[in-house]
Amino acid sequence: MLDIQPEVFFALALICVAILTAGMGAWAMYLHTRGSLSFTLLMLSLGWWSCAYAQELVSLDAATSLLWGRLQHLSSTTAPVFWLLFALSYSGHPRAESRRLPLLLMLVPLLTNLLVWTNDLHSLFWLRVEFVAVGSFQLIVVERGPWFWVHLLYSYHLLVGGLLLMLNMAWRAAPPYRTHARYMVVAALLPMLSNLLYLTNLSPIHHLDLTSLSFGFSALLMAWAGYRSHMLTIVPIARYQSVEAMADGLMVLDASGHVADMNPAAQRIFTTNLDAALGHAVTEVAPPLAAALARDEDNQELYLATGMDVQIYDLHRDWLRSSNGSALGCLVVLREITERKATEEQLRAQKELFAGLAAVAQAVGGNPTLNETLRGVLDVVGELTDTRPGSIFLFAEATMVIQSVLVRSEVRPEAVQALVGRVLDVGLAGWAVREREVAVADNVANDPRWVTLPDQPYQVGSAMAVPIIAGPRVLGVLTLTHEQPYYFQAEHVTLMRTVAGQIALALRNAQMYETQRQLAEQAEAASRAKSTFLAAMSHELRTPLNTIIGYSEMLGEQVDSRGVGDLARPLGQISSAGRQLLALVNNLLDLSRLEAGQARLHLGPVDMSTLAFNLASTARYMASEQGNSFHLECSDDLGLVVTDLGKLRQIMLHLINNACKFTQGGEITLRVQRGVEMQQHRECCENLDCILFTVSDTGIGMSEDQMKAIFTDFTQADGSHTRRYGGLGLGLTLSRQLAALLGGSITVTSQPSRGSSFTLCLPLQPPSEAVRVEEVE
Repeated sequence: MLDIQPEVFFALALICVAILTAGMGAWAMYLHTRGSLSFTLLMLSLGWWSCAYAQELVSLDAATSLLWGRLQHLSSTTAPVFWLLFALSYSGHPRAESRRLPLLLMLVPLLTNLLVWTNDLHSLFWLRVEFVAVGSFQLIVVERGPWFWVHLLYSYHLLVGGLLLMLNMAWRAAPPYRTHARYMVVAALLPMLSNLLYLTNLSPIHHLDLTSLSFGFSALLMAWAGYRSHMLTIVPIARYQSVEAMADGLMVLDASGHVADMNPAAQRIFTTNLDAALGHAVTEVAPPLAAALARDEDNQELYLATGMDVQIYDLHRDWLRSSNGSALGCLVVLREITERKATEEQLRAQKELFAGLAAVAQAVGGNPTLNETLRGVLDVVGELTDTRPGSIFLFAEATMVIQSVLVRSEVRPEAVQALVGRVLDVGLAGWAVREREVAVADNVANDPRWVTLPDQPYQVGSAMAVPIIAGPRVLGVLTLTHEQPYYFQAEHVTLMRTVAGQIALALRNAQMYETQRQLAEQAEAASRAKSTFLAAMSHELRTPLNTIIGYSEMLGEQVDSRGVGDLARPLGQISSAGRQLLALVNNLLDLSRLEAGQARLHLGPVDMSTLAFNLASTARYMASEQGNSFHLECSDDLGLVVTDLGKLRQIMLHLINNACKFTQGGEITLRVQRGVEMQQHRECCENLDCILFTVSDTGIGMSEDQMKAIFTDFTQADGSHTRRYGGLGLGLTLSRQLAALLGGSITVTSQPSRGSSFTLCLPLQPPSEAVRVEEVE
C-alpha cells in the first residue's frame, strides 16, 4: 500500500483548484457576455495562484521554491483588481464601462511585482526569507517589508470594494437573484478570511497558506450560484436597467395579497414608496387595484382618478406557482393606455362621423324631390344623434322661408306659417340663424329661447338648432330635440356642424346643377333653332338662286344672236355672283346637317392619282384668276381608298379655293403622297397608314393667334380680310368637320407674309361609323 503524506494531498487539492478555476474561466469566455472577460481573468489568476503555490510546496530546493513564490505574486497582486472589475460589471456599476480604470488599477500590482523580483536590491517587500520544514514540505517563511503592507492594504481595499458592491446588489436584487447574490458574497469572503488567518499566524496548519485552497470552495460556490441564476447570461442588475426603469408599473404580491415588491413606476402610480408598501396588504396600498384584482379576470382596464383627470391602465396579472402547482402569489403589470384610449375614441368618433356623413349624403342625393330630401335628412340625423328630429327650414334672401319640413305633418299650412315666423323671431332656431352658430338649450324649461308648440305630442328636455351656412348666406336651419335635459354634448355639436356643412354643400351643388341644366337646355334649344333656321333659309334660298343662275346663263347664250352683245358682261357677273351665293348657301346647309348629325357618307373605292389630276385641272383655272401659278406633286402608285368622293372633293376644293383667294401673283402647290413618306406628319394621324393632301401657298400667311381661330364658325384670319377677300368664314370649319366625318384631320402651318400649308390626313380605311352608315343605306 502506498504511503502518501497529507501534504501531498494538499498539493493535489491545489492542482484541482487550478483546474477548476481554469475550467470556470473557459466557461465564462464561451458565454461571451457582459462581465465574462473580467470573470475569466479572475479565474485564470486564481488558477495560476493555486498552481504556483503547489509548485512551491513540492520544490526540492530553496531557489526553486523562492522562484515559484515570486511567480505567485503575479496572481496575488492582480486577482483583487480582476475581482473589483467583475463586481463592477456584475452589479451594473457605470464605471464598469470605463477603459482607463483597469489601467489605473494595475499600476500598483505592476510596481509590486517589480519590487518582488528586485527585492534582493532593496528589501522593500521582504526583509528576510527563511525556509522551514513542515512535514515533507520546505515552506518559505518571510519577514514582511514596508511595501508588502502597502500591497496588502491596496489589495484589501479592492477586495472590500468589490464585496460592498456585491452586498449592495444582494440587498437590492430581485427575489430570484437575491439568494444567489448572497452566495457570491460568501464566495468572496472565504479567501479573505483564509488569508487573514494566515497573516495572523492563526492558520490550522502553521506556516501553510490556505488562501489558495479556499479559492476552490469559492469557485465551486460561484459555479453553483452562477448556474442557478444564469449569472453571466442574465445579469441581475438587468432588473434595474429594465424593470426598475420601465415605464410600466410592476408589483409582486404574495399568496395572501401582501406587497412583496414594486418598481418605481408602480410607486408613482399609487403615490407610495417601497419601504411603506412592503409587507402591507394591497387593499391598504392600492385600493382600486385590490378591487380590480378581486374580479376573476387576469386582463382588464383600471381607471384611476388623479385630480381632475382620469388615467387608464391596462392591467395584466400572471400567477406565480410552485413546482406542485400551488399559488405563491402573482405578478401585476400596469401599462398606461390613456392616450391610446383617447386615440381609439377619436377614431371611433371619426368613423361614426364618416358613416353619418355618408348617410346624410345618400339622403341628400337619393331622393327625387326637395321635400323628400329634407325629410330623409331629418330621419338620418335623428338616427345619428339618437334624437327626435324637430324641423328643417330652407331660406331665400332675407331669411324668407321657401321650404319647411316639420315632424308634425298634420299641422295646417296657415298654422305652419305662423309657427315658423314665431320660431325664427324669438325661438332657438332664430337665435342660431342670427348668430350663425349652433344653439344648444340644455334645459328647455329654463331657456327663454325655446318656443313650446301648442298641443305638443312629445316631451322635450333639451334642444339644439344648427344653421346651414354656405359662405355669407344662411341657407336654412335644422332643429333637433331630446326628451332628457342636458343630453347634447360637444361631440353632438361637432357632428352636426359637419353634417350642416354637408347639407349646405349638397344644396348649393343642387342649385348649381339645376342652373347648369337649365342653361344647357337653353343652349341646346338655341342651337337647334339656329340649325333649323339655317336649313330652312338655305332651302328657301336655293330655289330662287337656281332660277336666277339658269335664266342668266340662258340669256347669255342668246345675246350674240339678238345683237345685244353689250349685255354679255353684266349677265356673266349675275351668273358668277349667283353661283358664289349658291355655294355659300350650300355650305350653310351642309354645316347645319353636320351639327344636327344628319350627314351621310356614300363610300366607294376612289383612285387617288385620278382624283389628284382632276383637282389639278380645276385648281389651275382657279389659280389663274388671281395671277397664281399652280404645281402638282403626286407620288406614284397611291392606290385606291374607300371613302366618300364627293365630300373629299369638297374638302380639297375648299382648301384650294382658300389658298387661291389669299394669294396674288404667287404659287399654289398641291402635294399628294402616302403618310409613310412624310414622317414629320405623324402628329396628324395615330399611324402612317394614310394619304396626305397638302395645299401650300405663298400668300399673306397667318400668326399663331389667327391659326387658333380660323376653324371657328363665321371666322377668318382677320376682319379686314373678310371685307377684302369676301366669304363667310365657313369653308375651313366645314372642311374640318367633313374630314372628321371621313375619319381624318386637317392641320395647318403658317407664317405671316410667307404663306400657309393645310394638310388633310385621310385614312386608307373608313371609320367604323362610316361603314355602318353605308350598310344602313
